[in-house]
Amino acid sequence: MAVAVDARIEWFWCALIACSMCATARARGVVPGVVRRGVAVAARRGKDGDWARDGDGGRPGGRGRGRERRVVDVMMSVVMTRVPHRWFQHFYVVGVCANAWTLSRAAKRAGERDEDAYVVYALVLFQVHLCRRLYESVFVSVYSSCARMHVAAYVLGLAYYACASQSWASALGDGVGAVTPVVPHLASAALAVCGTVLFIIGNVNQHRCHVILANLRRGKRSRDEPSVRSYAIPRGGWFERFSCAHYTAEIVLYVGLLLIVAPSHVYITTRGDDVDAFRNIRAPILLVCAVVANLAVAARAHHEWYLANFPSTYPSHRTALFPSFTFAS
Repeated sequence: MAVAVDARIEWFWCALIACSMCATARARGVVPGVVRRGVAVAARRGKDGDWARDGDGGRPGGRGRGRERRVVDVMMSVVMTRVPHRWFQHFYVVGVCANAWTLSRAAKRAGERDEDAYVVYALVLFQVHLCRRLYESVFVSVYSSCARMHVAAYVLGLAYYACASQSWASALGDGVGAVTPVVPHLASAALAVCGTVLFIIGNVNQHRCHVILANLRRGKRSRDEPSVRSYAIPRGGWFERFSCAHYTAEIVLYVGLLLIVAPSHVYITTRGDDVDAFRNIRAPILLVCAVVANLAVAARAHHEWYLANFPSTYPSHRTALFPSFTFAS
């Protein structure tokens, strides 16, 4: 029997995708500036931004007057509330616990189909990823005492990790259909192998990126008292190509997980015209799309921050997130 996913989780991913699109530069003139700026601030994940950079005025209140101005000011005061950057650790505590619970349920409810085993396997890999990130956030990452992230990003992160594992588990089959003879078992196994390779590549390179970022702030003193408080240009590994190489690696590993759970259901033969053959992978697909959309917004903000703060020394060949792709305003 399938592990049902609440429709609200799918709507959550859709809302996250929509908000990320609202934060892009192309949304100017279509989406109210206060909405774009609020989402962009959340996506910056602790980096201080310049309100004037978006071209909608240098103050959170914008050009509003009277009651509208007061409403906007209240909204922005909430968005601009910041919490310690070290609270990132909470995301992975929630993620590890939520995924362990989902994994135990999925293992009990998985059917005899090989496809269900792939979903459980993906959840195991996701647990490995979450444990690694928890380890990094506690023992690798170096946090400045003045580093903050916006409360919107914090709440969004908690909600994300509470919903992610449920989305992967929703790919479990429900016995409505079966894999067609056209696509043999070996095809799904081969795609699962490819997904595993991508997952490993993404995790290994993301860990390297986080070590590089930590070393930028780790001086001769202890990790809790970094001697260098200013930001520097990251060097080495995928950072030689991308400003946000750790985000690129995260997308790679999520695509790998999607390859593991998706092949089992892309080729389903249904028993009725009213049955959606892709119903079981809607949530995983939306999850990956939401990850890409949100990281794209954050990468654009970080890339522009690097260009603004290192105008003469920042490598001109680096792109924000993807090869030969920049987020030009």
